[in-house]
Amino acid sequence: MRLIKICSVFLLVPLSLCLSLMARAEALTVEAIKKHYRGIDQMQGEAEQVKTSPLLLRPLKSNVSLRFDKGLLTWQVEGQEAWQIRFGGDGKPVFLNGGKTLAQIPANARDKLDRTVGLVRNILTMDPKLEEDFNLKLDKEFLTIVPKSEKSGVFFKSIGIQFKPNADLQSISFKTAEDETKLVFKSIKIKRL
Repeated sequence: MRLIKICSVFLLVPLSLCLSLMARAEALTVEAIKKHYRGIDQMQGEAEQVKTSPLLLRPLKSNVSLRFDKGLLTWQVEGQEAWQIRFGGDGKPVFLNGGKTLAQIPANARDKLDRTVGLVRNILTMDPKLEEDFNLKLDKEFLTIVPKSEKSGVFFKSIGIQFKPNADLQSISFKTAEDETKLVFKSIKIKRL
């Protein structure tokens, strides 16, 4: 019996020390997130995309591959042609493929598409331009991004990003007045310059 008590003490001391060190670990901050994502050379991830809307009978799910490589964003929904988008110095997207589809999009919808794709790039790289039009608020590991005004030109009511404690992406949720599109990352790899 005495041996069991001694062994349990030896097991509890390292456990309590680990818990104490974890409690002292620095909380995630907006500055730490910016530092983690700025200067990224490459990012590659796999995610499940879940779209919910009152117009859908049930959530629409699909798998998405995302790659950001030296300014080239490749977005591919499983079973569809990948979109490849390059960004100019001003952050404006230039679609390298999908010309037929883009030609069918009305001008005002195309403007929203360009702004949305630019916003995704700004989020993935934590570009300083993001804070020109959006307020960023962090609560533990959940960052909420809200337009400063309706003049920002995006149709999202809010964007929520859940981070892991090491600042890696866990999920991104884009909300409009009625719809939500959420990406839940299964894997993500980042390379810096």
